[in-house]
Amino acid sequence: SEHFHVYLGQRVAAAREAAGITRIELSRRTGIPINRLGHLENNDGPRCTVHALVLIADALDCNLYDLVPEGEDA
Repeated sequence: SEHFHVYLGQRVAAAREAAGITRIELSRRTGIPINRLGHLENNDGPRCTVHALVLIADALDCNLYDLVPEGEDA
């Protein structure tokens, strides 16, 4: 659902900020272009792939499940 993708972007942004890194640094660590990361966090672009989420979780030293909203109503 649309709510899932909005919440996903919010969780990625919160995890990145909690890790104390910028989008530029996350881009460097993952190889994902900065503009794609911005689209993900702001929910205004293409959907994020599972592969990209795995790269992001690894770069933020967190579990993939920390980024993915739980439940269908998330």
